[in-house]
Amino acid sequence: MVVVALKEQVRKETSEAQRKPGLQVTWHAADDLPAVRTDGMKVKMILKNLVSNALKFTDGGSVAIRLEREAGGVLLSVAD
Repeated sequence: MVVVALKEQVRKETSEAQRKPGLQVTWHAADDLPAVRTDGMKVKMILKNLVSNALKFTDGGSVAIRLEREAGGVLLSVAD
């Protein structure tokens, strides 16, 4: 699974919710993310659910989505 492609898919699919007034959304993907062997559809569903919930339940402030290399894999995090 190419992680950067996954990020772009989720970013596009949640783009309307990201335009919520008073909300700042930031996406950060490290430049050196490896491809990973996993069920890409399940990982996409999990990331999309986390992002969607953060956008839905954050009325003001920020939502930060980060994809970083960690311990031979990739760490996905969503903070609101």
